[in-house]
Amino acid sequence: MTVEATPTASGGPGGNASGGAKPPETAEELADWWGVIRSTPPGAQFDDYFERRDLGQIILFGIDSLDPTVQSQIKALRDSGKIVHLYGTLLSNVPDYNGSQIQVDRIEVEE
Repeated sequence: MTVEATPTASGGPGGNASGGAKPPETAEELADWWGVIRSTPPGAQFDDYFERRDLGQIILFGIDSLDPTVQSQIKALRDSGKIVHLYGTLLSNVPDYNGSQIQVDRIEVEE
């Protein structure tokens, strides 16, 4: 399944998830989305985001995990410039970066 989002969904970067086209907390499985994990500036509402780069344009998503090991990986990979491949669930129209959040089950880091 391919899931696409627009870079300006739900009020732009850091949006509050209001006015999204999907019902709150719509969930869709995702596999092998690749890109980089970035930190937000100090004082921002959210601490990090994922730059999806596999579609020929950069699309931004909030990122988190329920698994403490994966949470640590996300934090360690912020601003590293390393390409990561994500597997998990995309939640749409939620209070996270750009009105979306990837709940990561697994991260693979390119060497």
